[in-house]
Amino acid sequence: MTGSAHLIGRLKRHLRTARSACFDFTISPASDPSQIHAETPDAGREATSEQNTLDTGYVSIVSGNNGHDDSHALNTDYTPVSTQDDGSEDLLLVKMGKSNKFDYSKKKNTGVGLGHFIAKQLESEAEAVKKSAGRQAKKQSTSSASSLDGLESDSTVIHHIDLKVPGKELGDEGLFVLADGVELALKKGNAEASLALEDVDLTANGLTTASLARLASVVEMASFDVKTINLANNNIVVVSDEQAAEWEMFLRSFKDCQKLRRLDLSGNAGLGT
Repeated sequence: MTGSAHLIGRLKRHLRTARSACFDFTISPASDPSQIHAETPDAGREATSEQNTLDTGYVSIVSGNNGHDDSHALNTDYTPVSTQDDGSEDLLLVKMGKSNKFDYSKKKNTGVGLGHFIAKQLESEAEAVKKSAGRQAKKQSTSSASSLDGLESDSTVIHHIDLKVPGKELGDEGLFVLADGVELALKKGNAEASLALEDVDLTANGLTTASLARLASVVEMASFDVKTINLANNNIVVVSDEQAAEWEMFLRSFKDCQKLRRLDLSGNAGLGT
């Protein structure tokens, strides 16, 4: 699937609901990487000193250790389902239940091996979505009662991804492998079938600014969908010019995000947190 087809699919899915919420992230001239600034059209409120949380009205950026349970921040509303072939009404979206096939928090696998495993699962999920959409479109085309508008809306299949990989010793190398898989899976999407990366938990994986730079393109690809990203308790340090450049690349990747609510960077001592 070409990049243009992927973009067209995303635009069609979000044409009616997407709104502009651009962010200008900068690094403090004083070289204090914990001083994160986010400017939005309505950014009139400052963060509370107790939580060191920047809340612009659009997104909360947590850069301090609040002592709260961040697990409550990752709350997705939907889970992926397959299109049925029995002639009954096809359920494209259902309320999120207890099960999440992309929750690896209890997996014994760790490191680069787990990164490869997740990447393959995401690619398989993307292929399954395309097949599901194909079956749905075929049923719609054989129905004489289906209108053109009905075909466009009813045949669309979107699988919402809540990716949880906390404390799995991915390191930068494992993150690179995982990011490659995420991008390949997202690129397979089109106007009729796609994955929507909504929530990402990568806490306590030994990630550095090198991982942040690699995640930048992932954030850009998921800009219409991503809601929360948890990078707490990693090894993010900004001291050198190279680290500062990687840090800035990551922050600027959020400029076109439409739904971002929370970016958690707490517990990274190298950020003064």
